[in-house]
Amino acid sequence: MDGKLNRGGVTAGLSEQLDAALDYAVETGSFHKMNIIEQADTVCVFGLGKYFEEAFSRQNVKERFHVSLLCDNNRERLRDVGEKISDSSLKCITPEQLPEYGNVAVILMLGDTRSAASQLSEIVGPANCIAYNDLVLDEIMGGHRERDWFAGELGNIRKGLELLESDKSRNIYLNVLCNRIAPHLATESYEEMCVLPQYFYEHEGYCLGAGETLVDCGAYTGDTLEQFLAVPGIGKNFSHAYAFEMDPDNYQALNRWIQGQGKDVSGKVTACNAGVWNETGTLSYGKMSSSDSFSIFNPRDAVTAKTVRLDDVLGDRRVTLLKMDIEGAEKAALEGAEKLVKSQKPKLAVCVYHRIEDLWEIPILLKEWIPEYSISIRHHAKWWVSETVCYAWIRE
Repeated sequence: MDGKLNRGGVTAGLSEQLDAALDYAVETGSFHKMNIIEQADTVCVFGLGKYFEEAFSRQNVKERFHVSLLCDNNRERLRDVGEKISDSSLKCITPEQLPEYGNVAVILMLGDTRSAASQLSEIVGPANCIAYNDLVLDEIMGGHRERDWFAGELGNIRKGLELLESDKSRNIYLNVLCNRIAPHLATESYEEMCVLPQYFYEHEGYCLGAGETLVDCGAYTGDTLEQFLAVPGIGKNFSHAYAFEMDPDNYQALNRWIQGQGKDVSGKVTACNAGVWNETGTLSYGKMSSSDSFSIFNPRDAVTAKTVRLDDVLGDRRVTLLKMDIEGAEKAALEGAEKLVKSQKPKLAVCVYHRIEDLWEIPILLKEWIPEYSISIRHHAKWWVSETVCYAWIRE
């Protein structure tokens, strides 16, 4: 890779990789997986194991994504599935038969998609191999699918890359984007980029210490709080934690977790059964593909929930660390916390993977609000697009 620096400290090699990936995405529409599905002559599901058995019928995969082919490397499994299905519009085939069906989009219903993606990319092309989780994310989030829209975002995508201070963050930003829109151009896989723990991974000057006040947006059942307490130097030595959880079932489990921690922890945690947003009011939300994940962008099986602005709820309360993992609502929630962020300049850990534009829009927004913020990107999942986080902090 050419080490010569271009504008913003970006190497020529990274700039060339980015340009190639952006050109490919504009040409193919690969920035939104539903484009690939709708452009295909035929849609095939590959992987007929446990994941397929649990999700294919229950999540209406055939109807949602126009599936007509089922495929697997295991011939015995293919035969068994073929004998069980009663739907004559579904046909079981081997990978070698895929070219007979024209431009085929292949949905990978596997936990670890790497081997299958490598195999099938040689048959149908890299853009046409789609991890099921990635496809569902794009489908539920909706968002822009027009190539003109994406072409209009190229300047902001480059700006997002250039404002990152370290070569490491630039490389992760670029390869997260490439794995999403042009996987054949990625120089690092999700697994190679993955680091843990999420939200609290110390790097580049981002670090936590005793006395932190955490605002946990998307507190779920207490998993993030548990990770927070496990950070060296934190334990019971934190000032306070405010935990926001929109779903009532998750909120009840969160409260049970809090009460099970003892008074030296539970006495310093305030839980709120509300989503965070840029307005106070109510919003509807529905289940994602997993049984315990929800998003306001999913219209299926929707229920309503209360929403709040952090600026209204927290006021001038001290905040040193703000975490957001709220299924695509992160940018709007930040807008509802603008006063807090600008006045207190807390450390931030904000998910930027639910909506593709969050990868560049959220870093740009934070840098515009607080020019002295250091911004970094880290990825925290091994096999798919989920769990990319934007970190921001004031360098000491």
